[in-house]
Amino acid sequence: MPASDDVHRIDLPRPDLPAYLTASPDEPIGCHLIGDTLFGTGYALSADRLLERLGNLGGVARVVVEHEDTDHYGALPQVLEQFDPEVVVPDGDQAFLQRTYADLAADCLLADGDQVGDFRAIRVRGHTYGNTSFVDEDRGLLVAGDTVVRADSDIAGAGEWSGPLAPPADRFNVDTERARANLVALAGLDVEDVLLTHGADLEGGGADAIDRLLGDLGLHWEL
Repeated sequence: MPASDDVHRIDLPRPDLPAYLTASPDEPIGCHLIGDTLFGTGYALSADRLLERLGNLGGVARVVVEHEDTDHYGALPQVLEQFDPEVVVPDGDQAFLQRTYADLAADCLLADGDQVGDFRAIRVRGHTYGNTSFVDEDRGLLVAGDTVVRADSDIAGAGEWSGPLAPPADRFNVDTERARANLVALAGLDVEDVLLTHGADLEGGGADAIDRLLGDLGLHWEL
């Protein structure tokens, strides 16, 4: 984890489902509590563990759902019941809440470039339509969601990755070509640490890792 007293990674279990639906149950879902803001909730099956950790860490005032996949919002009803936080959702993926939990609605819909506390939303469409990462360049932090994953994660796409990051595998994306091309939205970010849902967080060297991934994908950018 990044060396900060208010950044906490919460590892949560995933269900044992067929490989075409999910990764190995041995690889946890990484959620992150930064200050009083929680990024992702994990699946509903891990709600009790999440609530215990959040309670021990002082609770939560805001939940940010990075995109519409269930591992990022499954435990949201239980978190709302216990802590009553604000719910923040990308404006391209808000319909999933109503489809899954008819009595829930987002308090805030995010567009690209909007601020969530100290974090700026970066829309990176392709994994899902509204898929979003969040950056605080003053602290050198990128909350990646599923925009990128660890290269050794079960979620990682096939390929020769020269650094520690990779894009998600094709089967997890709505549009893989778009998901990969849109990674240029991360180019030039002044970040050291990359907080990941799938695979261990990257501590240090974040900007270089992003540049290496863009190079692996043949994506070119200029400031």
